[in-house]
Amino acid sequence: MAEPIQTRSLIAEAWRSGLAALAPNALWLVLFALLMGGWNASTADAGRIAITAVLAGLAFAAGVRLSLGLYRSLLSTHSGTLLSLAHANLAVALGFGFIAFFILFFCGAFGVMMLHLSGLVDLAAEPDAATVSAAQARLYGTPYGAALILVALAGAAALAFVSLRLLIFAPITVAASKANVFRTWPLTKGRLLPLALAALATYAAPLVAGLIAARLVGAHLPETIAGYFGRGVLLVIFLTPFLLAGHGFAAATYHRLKPEPEPAPAEVG
Repeated sequence: MAEPIQTRSLIAEAWRSGLAALAPNALWLVLFALLMGGWNASTADAGRIAITAVLAGLAFAAGVRLSLGLYRSLLSTHSGTLLSLAHANLAVALGFGFIAFFILFFCGAFGVMMLHLSGLVDLAAEPDAATVSAAQARLYGTPYGAALILVALAGAAALAFVSLRLLIFAPITVAASKANVFRTWPLTKGRLLPLALAALATYAAPLVAGLIAARLVGAHLPETIAGYFGRGVLLVIFLTPFLLAGHGFAAATYHRLKPEPEPAPAEVG
């Protein structure tokens, strides 16, 4: 049985091991940043759909290869394949997209219902966008707005719950050299509180800080191809602590929760 998880030691190991994994994978990080810059630059021209699609695919491949390299360093292994990790990542992304779609759809429908019940605007009269926006702003100061906020928080909590339960799918996939997603679900059972607290320091904090920094610095870049390229590169640079700590967190959790190897079958006779 896996030992109890100590949140503080988990956070410390996640950051320490994640930062140590940077040097062996720096070239993949640079390639990923350049491809993200190129992809972002291609989006500046709506007519470059084919180029945008190709660069998106290359950036995804570089990101998966960076992730594979980080996990190999963190797990001290040479196992894992690009295809198996890409397969697992796509499966999780599609699953989250499916869940998020229904959560957003429900929140949107619930918001319309709350706006109608509040009486702040007559939706049947087909008001203009400015009137609806003004009514939405006033909605949050009413009990109807509070109900909408609670529903949105419940939806976010549901996504966070699934994220934590699937936390170690990537390191297990790398260790086993084959895609493992929902088979990791039982391993995190009953450990959500320490994992959630650790995730705040290794996922949430560096992610929010990186996005804010990228937004603030990117706002000073010109609206040109070079400016768009710079924003894509800067996004990866500012999110590097999130990438390192996040991979370190998943790997450190895997070390604590990984299943015991199955005993070899006894020989007969």
